[in-house]
Amino acid sequence: LLVQASRYLMAQPVLSASMLQASNTAHVATVADTVHIDNTFREILLRTVGIEDPTVHDVTLVRLLMQCWYGVLQSSLNGRASMADVESDIRLACKLILAPRSNAPGRRG
Repeated sequence: LLVQASRYLMAQPVLSASMLQASNTAHVATVADTVHIDNTFREILLRTVGIEDPTVHDVTLVRLLMQCWYGVLQSSLNGRASMADVESDIRLACKLILAPRSNAPGRRG
């Protein structure tokens, strides 16, 4: 999901950089939809990894993944990383950050 989203965003880098900057600088107290957007994105990611009833730890892991993705994407949009590096970094981040999730293979609920 994140790799595909990155590809779409990189197709229009100027617009994407502006959107990412606006999203990252939006303060909850002044931008009404900020919490809704963050929550929706989090829910999409949780569903994507098959977590139906997330623990507090699961939510924290997904929040960290979102922040990592924003950073990797910003680096690419600023010309500091190739698309190949972005894809590799996102896959590695998912593997490392989501490894201890509640529904990880080999874990008992």
